[in-house]
Amino acid sequence: MANKGIRAEWELMRLLKQHFCVIRSAASGKSGSPDIIAFNKGLVYAFEVKHTKNGPSLPMKQYLQLKQWAERAGVTVMVAWKNKQWYFLPLEVLRRTKTRAHLKAEDAQRLGLGLEQLL
Repeated sequence: MANKGIRAEWELMRLLKQHFCVIRSAASGKSGSPDIIAFNKGLVYAFEVKHTKNGPSLPMKQYLQLKQWAERAGVTVMVAWKNKQWYFLPLEVLRRTKTRAHLKAEDAQRLGLGLEQLL
């Protein structure tokens, strides 16, 4: 499972590098910070990468850490969800329960932005 996530991170980095300066967090997946940060002429996005079939899902602890990180850094944190293509979702659109923040695949596809919409 971790290898699939790492491959997705590298794939997204290659895609983003066409338009952004991109860095991958050394603590990706471990520290409550986002996996990838992308910069382009004043635009800054931080991405938590998910590659799942059933829609993006985060443990509530990780969701709260990412929210706090976004507030401190003053940047937009997005979930970059890979199904057959990439969808970019602000953290705020995830549905929250006591234990998880998540979206069903069909909701993520409907609400997600494409790369061109981030530019």
